[in-house]
Amino acid sequence: HELLALAQAGTLPTKVIGWVPLTDPAATARTLAEMPHIELLASVRHRLLRSDGDDYLLRPEVAESLDLVTEAGLSLEIIPTNEDSLLVVPPLVAAHPDLKFSINVLGWPSVSRHQMQPWTDYFTAAGASPNVFLKICSTHFMDGLMTAVADFGPYLPTVLEVFGADRIMIGSNWPVLTAAFDDYPTAMRAVSDTFAMLTPREQRAVQHGTAAAFYGFDTAGSS
Repeated sequence: HELLALAQAGTLPTKVIGWVPLTDPAATARTLAEMPHIELLASVRHRLLRSDGDDYLLRPEVAESLDLVTEAGLSLEIIPTNEDSLLVVPPLVAAHPDLKFSINVLGWPSVSRHQMQPWTDYFTAAGASPNVFLKICSTHFMDGLMTAVADFGPYLPTVLEVFGADRIMIGSNWPVLTAAFDDYPTAMRAVSDTFAMLTPREQRAVQHGTAAAFYGFDTAGSS
């Protein structure tokens, strides 16, 4: 509620990613109905934990709540904590074909072990649907360890092949990124520079166009 109030009072284009009690559909309905400035709420987010169980987002009560999220015009952010978390995405998308999804942290590949599998297969299956997007954030803290942004470079060809620039967006993960960078501009340049091989149009998509479309920003008149 505080973030929504700040977004409403601010002068910059702002959307909020929030939380709703997915395991309680009635509470989810009340939360969405009573939320102030809900027009500024763009998405809800859930971090997949092993303690939740692999089928957490497929449970009937959660599915009912996700239907309410869909009806409200919101999307779902999925924050994996290991590459196995990606296995839930295909059946989840099949169960909610009208809901948009954003996978965060590249699906948590094993960058510390320099392994491509099974991440590649899981990631490819998770990104097969056009309503699944990818947010590249926390690239300084992949696989649970502090890493250099360049460490996710070997995974980038698969990322681009599966999603394409129009389904990829860069996220800053501010202020957590200050654990690895001196300041925000340095961090964002480091991530953006990894996409130097893209065309100018593709770079604009990754840097802001995809996010603007996914979260519903009005970009009329902008370049």
